[in-house]
Amino acid sequence: MTATPRDPAQAAVAGAAALAGGEADRAKQKISLEAQVAEIERELRARAHVYPRLVENGRLKKETAARHVAHLEAALATLNWIGGLRDQLYDLKRKSAASAVVGNAALSDAELLTHPAVVAVLAAFPEATVTNPFHTPDLFHQEDA
Repeated sequence: MTATPRDPAQAAVAGAAALAGGEADRAKQKISLEAQVAEIERELRARAHVYPRLVENGRLKKETAARHVAHLEAALATLNWIGGLRDQLYDLKRKSAASAVVGNAALSDAELLTHPAVVAVLAAFPEATVTNPFHTPDLFHQEDA
């Protein structure tokens, strides 16, 4: 028999942990980009409904609410940016593979490094390195460290 916490906060944490299946299970989960976008959009809709009441009741400063919303909107923009780059890179891989089928050479390293999606990623992540995905089976393949 498990003792029930008397403190409501402890009860909420215990309930959330039970629903989530534990930290180890969550760490193994891969959450799609689309699901992440949907969750941020859902949270923005929820906050648009709740924040005005909290501000009106004096429980939240208007500036704080605006900052929280701005952070979520920035996260959403980042996820959408990543999704657009992903789509461009997949399209690039399909085009290169189609060229190889008809006897043309796959995309060269120099051509890859000048593609707008790759340039954008390298600008955002200056310490990143690029491996030509047309020489690997998976566009986003990563070696285990």
